[in-house]
Amino acid sequence: MENYKENIIATRKGGLGSSDAAMVLSVARSSELTDSAKLRIAVMLGLAEKPEFNKSAAMQLGDDVEMKLYNDIKSVYPQAESNPLYVSDALSKELGYSVLNHIDIEVIVEDKETGAKTLVWFECKASKLETADVLNTYSGQLAWHWLLLREKANAIGADAQLFLLHYPTNGMFNADSYEFARSRRIEIDEDSVRADVDELIKGLRIIAATLPTFEWKQPEEIAAYNLPAATQEALVALKHKMDAIKAMEKEVEEFKTQMQTEMEKLYNEHGIKSIKCDAFGITYVAATESVGFDQAKFKSENPDIFAKYNTKVTKRKAYVTIK
Repeated sequence: MENYKENIIATRKGGLGSSDAAMVLSVARSSELTDSAKLRIAVMLGLAEKPEFNKSAAMQLGDDVEMKLYNDIKSVYPQAESNPLYVSDALSKELGYSVLNHIDIEVIVEDKETGAKTLVWFECKASKLETADVLNTYSGQLAWHWLLLREKANAIGADAQLFLLHYPTNGMFNADSYEFARSRRIEIDEDSVRADVDELIKGLRIIAATLPTFEWKQPEEIAAYNLPAATQEALVALKHKMDAIKAMEKEVEEFKTQMQTEMEKLYNEHGIKSIKCDAFGITYVAATESVGFDQAKFKSENPDIFAKYNTKVTKRKAYVTIK
């Protein structure tokens, strides 16, 4: 695609775009501003800078694939445009800030016989996720597109169509193996996102109402929708893996519980406490008692002594937890 990233980044100040859909929906559903929403509003007002992340290999692959998708569509529709900026006139006037988007690909198709026009928007997603997961992950963004697509189509007297163009990137390390035939085009029906469109309008109005008294303080936590799209997708994929691991761990624990009953019987009746096989070994460990130190009680009853000897500082390396 054409070089549009800096233009998109520039529109963060003064307005909200389709990448803010998840944030706006969260505001609508909670009827209040989360810390992450406050951060985004502060960026819009020029009070803060949005955290930037270095472009990962997955992000670069996504950009490269999207460029190839655009070139293929342009070969069929020479009038296709890459990432045109559209600012909602009606919403921007009502709210006092810009409501906008940069759709990945725009095509205006005109019937040669009737002259009827159709405004077609393509949202491109190059992703390892399954198509159903892509639809779910970006449902808010697709609703945002319909919110603006309908307005623009009406303004130019055209019908409107919105498509999700999903390109699976499983097994791809670069865009050299790209084939347009692998892409999956799903039409997004306006009725299917109507509820989210209504919620988006509600959230946008809540944000507008907070602006006259808005105050900014840097939060310690942000929501995932502030992260790059590739990182968000990686989190979704990781969640699927963690769920699968938990399911397998549950099976293992259920097996161990069953084997404990069998091993207790073997141990009590025959003195056998282990079973060996080629894959692994199973060992029965009988119940035992251990002696521990009640630090909380000692501290409560002997605060001076505890303070005297509780002087050692153990340094720990920085790390990340995932729960």
